[in-house]
Amino acid sequence: MFRLDLYRRAGEVETEFMTLMWFTDHEAIVRFAGPDWETAVVPASARAVLSRFDEKAAHYESRVAKEAAPHV
Repeated sequence: MFRLDLYRRAGEVETEFMTLMWFTDHEAIVRFAGPDWETAVVPASARAVLSRFDEKAAHYESRVAKEAAPHV
């Protein structure tokens, strides 16, 4: 893994968190998540405070990655 982003969105009833993890290749995902790499990795400490979470992880391949200049 070379990058982890954690996003937070406050709602009227719940606060939602989304974690994006960036891996260099499929083998890096398997090293992190294990052979059942589609099952979400949610540590016990996180499970203790979350009301719910996705059981399966969604995986995407990056098609474009570049820095953009700030919009003025």
